[in-house]
Amino acid sequence: MIVDAMIAAGEALADAMIAETAALDVPGFPGIAAHTAAKLAALEDFERVFVAPLPDDPRLPPLLEELRGLADINRDALAGAIAMQDAVLAAVREALLQADPNPGPRALSMEA
Repeated sequence: MIVDAMIAAGEALADAMIAETAALDVPGFPGIAAHTAAKLAALEDFERVFVAPLPDDPRLPPLLEELRGLADINRDALAGAIAMQDAVLAAVREALLQADPNPGPRALSMEA
């Protein structure tokens, strides 16, 4: 039944977002790539089985609301990780400037 597939995929996506969010709380983000890959795979599975309009099943609205909340939490954790990375890059840039106050443009660039 399509609703059962949607629920299973939604629960897998919820678990993946919870795992990735937890990994983002660990300094250095060990294993984050595996968690992100698992979340993206779960998202693809969910998108594959999701149908609109929603079937009339009382289990779906709470699941979708849970997914919305988890997505918000996950987004905030990802934003925090990006902010931390920006701080690291700023510290590296500052260290480069202190080491050589007149570096060339490439030395200050943090882009590949």
